[in-house]
Amino acid sequence: MLRPRRGYLAGRDQSVYPEEPVQKAVEDAYAAFASYARPAKWRAAPGKNGEQLLARLSATPLREAERDAVGRYAHSALYTIGDVDDFKHFLPRILDLAVRDPRHGWIGLDAPIIAAHLQYASWRTWPSVEQDVIGRVFETAFDLRCRLHPGESPSDEWLCGMAALGLDVSGVLQRWLHPLSLEGVLQVAHLTGLDLEHLARADVEGGYWTFVDSSNRQSIVQWLLTDEVRSGLTWGLGVAVGDDVADLERALTALARQASC
Repeated sequence: MLRPRRGYLAGRDQSVYPEEPVQKAVEDAYAAFASYARPAKWRAAPGKNGEQLLARLSATPLREAERDAVGRYAHSALYTIGDVDDFKHFLPRILDLAVRDPRHGWIGLDAPIIAAHLQYASWRTWPSVEQDVIGRVFETAFDLRCRLHPGESPSDEWLCGMAALGLDVSGVLQRWLHPLSLEGVLQVAHLTGLDLEHLARADVEGGYWTFVDSSNRQSIVQWLLTDEVRSGLTWGLGVAVGDDVADLERALTALARQASC
């Protein structure tokens, strides 16, 4: 089940440096939101140390804002700290860190949590250039993860984030296994083995998939049950080694079980 990570990973250097086109999408995010000024002060709930946090976030240029301060803010943004314009100012750095560092250790930098904050901020009412760049960051971040081993950087959080935003995931699903690669197949196995039964339920309880409506979850389930996915996982068995073999077998078993329901 896709659940939040805990903060014990914070501070470890686990960066995955983005490639084109996700790098361009992040750069475009900085440009799209550049008109929103850094707040001089903001609203913060008692106990949030709002002034201290803002001072940490203001100590460097936005692109250099420290991960721990950004992660702490991103978790509470809008709900208990700041307003929508404040969020828009820091959003490019939030996305930048989320893309670059899959083991960032802050729940606020997890793609589904970013998506939840965007939904809370009614992002679909924002200017089209802002909406477009957000969609491209999520989509290209997912594409990047699909080219990596899930042990290095799982792709399921970005898929969940896209679905939570109501973005059309059909395109990324269709190209997930094109071209066929062991990394892409293992990412599918990671999602299938952990989350297929959870996704297939009418009412999801717990985990990030609760942010996604049932129709979007079912579209992902239906794709996972296709012959293309089953064939890809079977192909992977012929080239995988070690623990990856067990992950592929677990995924195929989960598919067979779900198909029989």
